[in-house]
Amino acid sequence: MDVSMIPALVKEWEMNIKLLTFVVTALAVFFLVTYAIFFYWNIDDNNKWSTFFSFTSTFGILATIFVYYMQKESDDKKQKARDDIIKRNIKSIIKEKKDTINDINEFINSSFQEEIISFKVEYSVKLPIALISLIENNELFQYKIIRISNNELLKEAISNRYKVSDEIAQSVEELKKIIYHLDRHVSMAIIDKLSREEIHNRNKIKILIDFRDRISLDYLSKLDEIMKRITPLH
Repeated sequence: MDVSMIPALVKEWEMNIKLLTFVVTALAVFFLVTYAIFFYWNIDDNNKWSTFFSFTSTFGILATIFVYYMQKESDDKKQKARDDIIKRNIKSIIKEKKDTINDINEFINSSFQEEIISFKVEYSVKLPIALISLIENNELFQYKIIRISNNELLKEAISNRYKVSDEIAQSVEELKKIIYHLDRHVSMAIIDKLSREEIHNRNKIKILIDFRDRISLDYLSKLDEIMKRITPLH
């Protein structure tokens, strides 16, 4: 069982206890008042049944209202619990993507402190992606591992977006688009371009500077905007 669901299950259990307590109390009140109408209160025999039916009607209306509000409270709590799970996922996703951007920018800032003659990329199925910068005589200057997520949390958020509130669902949809374009840019404009030996080092530098000074700032701004939007939502 997903431990993140425990608070929701506890709240549901508490709500069931409240409902059971209400049912027991309501039945006790109903039988006591019914007994009082027929056997205790000084009511004329001709009016006992009319009094009983009036009481039953009023009691039913009040019970229905009470159950409605209890059910609404229960539904609201369940909705909040589902929203909180996806909000935690969104925050983790945003952190992962910002880590990727910051790793690339750190590599760029550190590399430009020296006269870099070449950039390379190292990656395989079993190894993490690493950006490499070389200085004179092909001496290694920097070997920076780039944290790239597998987007499992995003897939979970997307699959559950129809179960959450409209505000959270909208944030998931926006985040999906942002991440699609960010991942595509990192893959095609950074990793792929830096991997190609036929691309001149001068052009690689332009690509990296453009990412640091323009593209990364745009993505960071969009990610921060979603983070701010979901933080005050309850």
